[in-house]
This record gives sequence, C-alpha cells and structure tokens, in this order.
Amino acid sequence: MTKKFNLLVCIAFITTFVFGQDVSISSKVVDEEGLGVAYATIGIIKHNYGIVTFEDGSFSLDVRDKYMEEILVISALGYEKKEIAYQEFVNEKPIEIVLKESPFLLEEVTVAPSEIKLSRIGVNKKKSSNNYSVSSPLRGVTIARLFDDIKEPILLKEVSVVVGKENINFFQLRCRIFSVNKQNGMPDKDILSKSVILGSVKNTETLTFSLEEDLWLDEPFFVGFEWISTKKQFEEMQNILDAYPTKFLNKIVAENPGLTPSINENKRVRFHNSSNKLVKEVKLTKAQTKILNERNERSPILNFKILSKGNNTYYGSPITRNWALIPHEALISALIGERVPK
Repeated sequence: MTKKFNLLVCIAFITTFVFGQDVSISSKVVDEEGLGVAYATIGIIKHNYGIVTFEDGSFSLDVRDKYMEEILVISALGYEKKEIAYQEFVNEKPIEIVLKESPFLLEEVTVAPSEIKLSRIGVNKKKSSNNYSVSSPLRGVTIARLFDDIKEPILLKEVSVVVGKENINFFQLRCRIFSVNKQNGMPDKDILSKSVILGSVKNTETLTFSLEEDLWLDEPFFVGFEWISTKKQFEEMQNILDAYPTKFLNKIVAENPGLTPSINENKRVRFHNSSNKLVKEVKLTKAQTKILNERNERSPILNFKILSKGNNTYYGSPITRNWALIPHEALISALIGERVPK
C-alpha cells in the first residue's frame, strides 16, 4: 500500500501569512486606460519576494528595509515589463502603476505540410494519494514540469493537471508555458501571450486547459500552473489566519538571516541555503505546534497531486526567478500533435 504524505510549502516567498511584515503599501497595477491588470506579478529578481495582484489589479506589498537598494519588477502577459527602484516605491507610495501594452511575437517554427497525429506526454494519471501542498495563492508560486524530449516540432494543443483542495469552496488556476533558460535549465520566458484560467468547486479535479494559440514548439518547454485568488477569498483566508498569530516564526526567521525557511510535517522550521541544502532545523514548542496545527486545520490549501519520485518538476516564482527541484513528479500532462509526412 502506498503511504500517503503531504509536502506543505511554507517557503517565505510562497506563504503570505507566515513570516509576514507589519508595514505594507497598497497600490494598483493598471493599463493605459486606467483599467486594473488582473493577476500581474510583482517582485524582486533573485530574491524570495513577490506577490500577485487581485482581479482588479490591486495589491499590498510588505516594506522590507533590506531591499531598499533593489529593483521592483512588475510583469503581466501582454504588457511591457516595468522596473521601479524599491526605495522610490516605498517613498512615493504610488496609487497606481501603469503598464503599456506590448505586441507578443512567438518565434516562428517551420512545419512541412502533413497530417497531425495526436498523443499525450507527461504524467497521465487520474489520481494519486500523495500531495504537494501550497498554502497561499498570493506569492505567485508556480508548479512547473519540464518537457524535454522534443525531437521534432510539436503542436501543443492542451495541458492538464490533477489538483485537490482543502477548506476552499472555489479555486482558480492559471496555466503558463515557459521556454527553458539555456544557462540554468529553469523556466524562463512566457510563451503564451495571455492568461489562461480555469476554476473548480470539486475536491479533486483534473483541470484541462485548451490552448487557443497555435503553438508549434521545437525546443524543450515547461508547463506551469499557479493558484490565484480573488480579493474576497484572500480576506476570508486572512480572517481565519489572524485568529492564530504566529509572530514566533518571525523571530526564528530573523535569527537566521540569509537562509530560506520552510516548515515540515513534524513542525520543525527548516533552513536551506542558496543551493537548497538543509543547514539547520529549529524544533517548535508544544504550544507553538498546537497553534500551527489549529491554523492548518482551518487554512485553505491547494494540493498538486504527485508521484513519489521524479526529476522534472519544479516550484518557484517566474518574477523572482527563484526555482527549486521537487523530488516528486506532479501529475501534469500535455496533448500534442506531431506531423505525419504525407
């Protein structure tokens, strides 16, 4: 019998509610006509620091003194990327940040006339007893699987992922397709020109995203999925989590600067270095563990179904460019078309 396990993602740039800050600045990302840009990503490159805007383009960003010399990057599909000095953003507290529309040009792939044969690649399972759990939608964490066995140009028709939910009435996922960074092998540029979003009320669901764009690809690519929330959903989440304050975690994290924190199922705060190597563990007290257990029982969680082993799935942030390999394989598959010469 397969042993059921959960991997709870509580990394600093993923979890809004744990390791948070008390001071924040509210603003809004809009287009040139003043309309809110939904689910734009905001963050600092090469740091575990980023968020996603709500459906109306609004957002709230924590103030952190250690980033005063850094650059804030605002990005959204279909718009030009914008960079602002973080200190300027903190000092001026802009009511709105305007993004300009950008034409999207996909590199052309030449395909000879032929018939198209459809097949499915990736992990094509309907269910799994194992979960890779994400505890907040706002940090823009993406679960992405690499598809690297590309010998001939393929037509990417649709992509699927198996997910489950806990303590959520309704959830939404956004699909993203990334090229592969030739230097580090991680997800790089967006290939889709606009957001593709699906929602579900089911506890476990195979979500299938049909791609309207005619995507012919002749190089390896990543298929990624992000959990996004509405402002109302976030307010409901925050009300639940505010009932269980965890400032003791802030103190533990502050005492271990330069390391990336996470919490495992044994309620130990684990610290990893920049190479994702475990360098320290801090065991919580019984009282602290009780608070976390009660919080987890009520907290919204999204579960990406996974196989026990694998080496093609990553989690991270497209805006901050911080990615880490998951030693498990997400149930992500793709329907592709391959040409059959006449």
